[in-house]
Amino acid sequence: MNSKTNKLNRFTTFPVLLDMLINKHLVFSNPEDWEDRNDAELLEIYKKAKGKKSLFALCFLMEDETIHHWKAFADEISGCCIEFDRKKLVVSLAAHKDKGIKYGSIVYKKIKGLDDGAIDDCIDTVPFIKRWLYRFELEFRVIWESDTRIQDHTIKFEDIGMIKRITLSPDLPECLFRTIKTLLEGYFPQDAKPIINLSTFKRNAEWIGKFEVFDVVNDRDEVVDRKLRREVHARGLKHRAVHVLVFNSRGEVFLQKRSLKKDTAAGLWDSSTSGHLDSGEDYDACAVRELREEIGLEVNPGAVATRASPPLQKLFKIAACPETDAEFVWVYRCQAEGPFQLHPDEIERGGWFAPENITRWIAEKPGDFAGAFRLIWRKLNR
Repeated sequence: MNSKTNKLNRFTTFPVLLDMLINKHLVFSNPEDWEDRNDAELLEIYKKAKGKKSLFALCFLMEDETIHHWKAFADEISGCCIEFDRKKLVVSLAAHKDKGIKYGSIVYKKIKGLDDGAIDDCIDTVPFIKRWLYRFELEFRVIWESDTRIQDHTIKFEDIGMIKRITLSPDLPECLFRTIKTLLEGYFPQDAKPIINLSTFKRNAEWIGKFEVFDVVNDRDEVVDRKLRREVHARGLKHRAVHVLVFNSRGEVFLQKRSLKKDTAAGLWDSSTSGHLDSGEDYDACAVRELREEIGLEVNPGAVATRASPPLQKLFKIAACPETDAEFVWVYRCQAEGPFQLHPDEIERGGWFAPENITRWIAEKPGDFAGAFRLIWRKLNR
């Protein structure tokens, strides 16, 4: 087994995942149904050589996701990847070793390197041999063999905490992801909830974001250059951003907890929405876009103004400073009741908070909040 990682990935489908969580068991597959006949027929050879009536297998991968994994094992929108804690899973499997369970890492062989006469000397290793061209999978395999002919096989597990992460198909629409995530979280106790995320294999906002182009500005907020996002942040160049505070009819403010994937202020509480201006974009257009992209709130761009009660109201502007990470920031407010559709790559979670509770929270635990938001909150409450 690969000692460099403590995870084992099981690529499967949502119905299998749901069955596993409801019944707390692992479902084995029948190699006779496998598309890879090289693999299936080796297991059939092993079964006959051992005089067994039934043989089932369960495959895990020690490698991160690839297009092959999704296409071969978890295709289309119902696909998913379940990440297990390797040590905990092996402990669970070990409890079944006297009941026909065997497991181990796959050894990948080239045809030219096989000794034709060695198969009789190592028949027990046959279920754990695979062709060299599959070596990138780094497979860890579990087999169950029996002297009785049966149609299927499962094994029970007790420790649901061995599931560390569930990644849903890159083809799954975000609106469905949010519903499924809420459903799945209900099967786990509060202290053992896994990370549940949507695969970014086909579109990774963080990767794309590294190549965003920002307008670089001078001390008067005038555009003087254009640079890649990562260069702007690395060199501390002045640039532009917006923050929007969304209030409800009770006077509460919606705050977001920034995703741990963010390159700045990751995991900290922040304004309802915030974001950088794209190159050539103005502040008002950016505020409208961020509301739509981050929390699914649509406002009429033509309604952006500074009148008393518009859908989106400009409050004040903050000059670039260390607390804003060299950003000139226009702050807006609007009113909405929710619920909102939170972008999973941008926001970990969100909630409504009474202003006096936010003030108290910042005073007691300022490190829970992004620096720009602390500055905005002070100016808002002067």
